[in-house]
Amino acid sequence: MKPPALSILLLSAAALLELPQIKCEDPIPMNMSVDALDDQYDGCRDTMLKNVKKTLLPSELDKNPKFKNAWKTAQDKMMKQDHTGLSLDQATAIYLYTMDDVHKDFNIAVRTGGTNYTEFPYKAWHFHLTDALKTLRSKNRTCYDVYRGVNVKFTAVKEETVRFGQFASTSLKLSVAEGFGKETLFTIRTCFGVPIKKYSEKPQQEEVLIPPFERFKVMGDQGNEIRLEHIADQKSYFNCLGGATVFKIQHTLTVSCVIWSLIVMQIH
Repeated sequence: MKPPALSILLLSAAALLELPQIKCEDPIPMNMSVDALDDQYDGCRDTMLKNVKKTLLPSELDKNPKFKNAWKTAQDKMMKQDHTGLSLDQATAIYLYTMDDVHKDFNIAVRTGGTNYTEFPYKAWHFHLTDALKTLRSKNRTCYDVYRGVNVKFTAVKEETVRFGQFASTSLKLSVAEGFGKETLFTIRTCFGVPIKKYSEKPQQEEVLIPPFERFKVMGDQGNEIRLEHIADQKSYFNCLGGATVFKIQHTLTVSCVIWSLIVMQIH
């Protein structure tokens, strides 16, 4: 049984095939991904943590057997290895993301979760993963030069501000990034992405995980390479269980095509 959010998105993607004017095989322009669940839980972290532990995580695990089994696998792994610096739930959230089981379903849901938070099926995981990255960054505020390769063609306009709108896997190693795809190669200067090797199922990938809210300035788009630079403004459109959008969303077509690419091309 597919998670509710993914089932809805699959139907939406199927509908796109019936609309010849929408060509999702065309290059996808990067934008601010304003639909994405970019919650940083500023001002409500402790309240959210209590809600997650008491209600959200048990409920969401019970509703989604695939998620429940994957969470248990990740939790068992983290219980047996050093996860100093993070709580067990935080470490589990990261390890689970590096597994192949459910993180693609998760990212598909994240891309539209801001505008449909009530139906978002991974509230607990999103919170623990966001909280884990913030905790790790609080101990080391280093910026990193990383790479991200995908088998989907993206375009970007120089000087514009963009976001990935999902948790974006990158690597400190160019060769690792190219192994995931060469249609578009992102070279990125990130200051909110953090190394997660210590908590990863695949430590050899030297992964740096970028949160959905991080904003970048496009420094260049040439050939198959897009260069992105971290900028200081890191406001979220949604905060503390949804919040309100800053401006009207006008990117339905682009977001739909990105979701279609996530489903078909399995963007990490």
